[in-house]
Amino acid sequence: MRISKLKSGDELRQVQIAQPAGFYRQYIPIVVGGRKLIYINAFSWTPASYWQERIMDRCDTGPSGWGVLYEPRTGQFSHLRTNAMLVPPPPR
Repeated sequence: MRISKLKSGDELRQVQIAQPAGFYRQYIPIVVGGRKLIYINAFSWTPASYWQERIMDRCDTGPSGWGVLYEPRTGQFSHLRTNAMLVPPPPR
């Protein structure tokens, strides 16, 4: 399933990411229950210069960030999470 088709399963149910390509993204390998997954950390604020070397972690990102899991074996995205209703990211 494409990211833009997912709906969040957190407190803000039914939030969707209309333009995922407009966000900065970090790809973090993780293992969950023996499965190798990739966590995608996405945000629209202008990151620090070291954003490609360190995880950008902000609490309560509001409409500027979201996260999702990707299963490389199946090509599926799941577990979309965000802190607020998302607005389209600003142009970069």
